[in-house]
Amino acid sequence: RRSVGVRSTNKERHARLAHSRNLQALADAMNVNGDRYYKLNLQNLCTGRQPTLKFRQHSATVQYDKVNAWIRFCVALVLNSARLAPPSCMASSNKPLDEQLELLFHHVIKDRALRDFYLDRQDQVMEHGGGAEEACCASCAHGNPCRTTGRARKRQQ
Repeated sequence: RRSVGVRSTNKERHARLAHSRNLQALADAMNVNGDRYYKLNLQNLCTGRQPTLKFRQHSATVQYDKVNAWIRFCVALVLNSARLAPPSCMASSNKPLDEQLELLFHHVIKDRALRDFYLDRQDQVMEHGGGAEEACCASCAHGNPCRTTGRARKRQQ
């Protein structure tokens, strides 16, 4: 068993996911050694413990607009991925990230308001020096101590 997360190139990861022909193979590819603590946890579906899959990518927040957008995104991703054929235009990952995001929203998510929310959110994060170190809360975004950890966030120059 080799998972996509352990010392794999993106090409190897994409191939492993593309060749998964059943739920167990997909879960093995996504969750190393059955570990639940990855961005996408499929273990409950495999064990029959609960009929759930878990997305663990979003940072903690109490901001309604962020929570609402994340839930809408996850629901649209799951439902539309199950009912729509895979868009051929997304087969290549050689496209710039902005174009990939636009294609994802156009062909899979199919929610313009949600796309606009995430584009606005991207602008907000970049405006506040986010980039790879996105602020986890409004306090962090303004260079103040984090409301969650109490630690000061270093702003990018």
